[in-house]
Amino acid sequence: MKAADITNCTLRSPHYACPEVIRGEKYDGRKADVWSCGVILFALLVGALPFDDDNLRNLLEKVKLGVFHMPHFIPPDCQNLLRGMIEVDASKRLTLEQIQKHTWYIGGKNEPEPEQPVPRKVAIRSLPSADDIDPDVLESMHSLGCFRDKNKLMKDLLSDDDNQEKMIYFLLLDRKERYPSHEDQNLPPRNDIDPPRKRVDSPMLNRHGKRRPERKSMEVLSVTDGGSPVPARRAIDMTQHGQSGQYWFSIENFIDKIR
Repeated sequence: MKAADITNCTLRSPHYACPEVIRGEKYDGRKADVWSCGVILFALLVGALPFDDDNLRNLLEKVKLGVFHMPHFIPPDCQNLLRGMIEVDASKRLTLEQIQKHTWYIGGKNEPEPEQPVPRKVAIRSLPSADDIDPDVLESMHSLGCFRDKNKLMKDLLSDDDNQEKMIYFLLLDRKERYPSHEDQNLPPRNDIDPPRKRVDSPMLNRHGKRRPERKSMEVLSVTDGGSPVPARRAIDMTQHGQSGQYWFSIENFIDKIR
């Protein structure tokens, strides 16, 4: 649109429309857009619209007056910009060029860019034989669902060509090496560990004097959905933490499954 072009189109929301649009006058589309952008900027900063009312007639009157409340937490230079954009007199309203030169608009452009973390690079190398494939990573890939054919997956991993299977494999392998399991392989079997002592030896009774139903044994609680037993260290932590430990255990188990 050229500077001299004007229109009388009123396809605008009343909350964002400028006064000249509300009055049904011909207007400069660029100046009308500046008003609308000022309303949007106000809404982003404040979380509310500068002009709002349940009654449409009252709303239109507020827009035509152009009087709105400016919260105190808005920085002074930003207040100045908002008032220049939400200006009733279109001839005094800021232009796009003036907005781009405003102190609040260019305030952060001279600040140094924050340092971005250096992306970690994972090397893809050849796998000479099936014995060199990590079984845990292989099983994780197979469980994803997109590598259901394990024989084909093995063939792709042993291929000399770079492919997405090898890329995913080495990414998972790198993650496993950086975040190894902290299980203590030297721990004695779980059955040899004394269970935590109860505060009383008598059966737990409720307030009516009836015996409470016994909880499931730790053997049941310490088996995952897939049927594989939980390592000893986690079973100990679970018994020590009681109910909260059981909840923690279920979350930990879920995280392990999606790794």
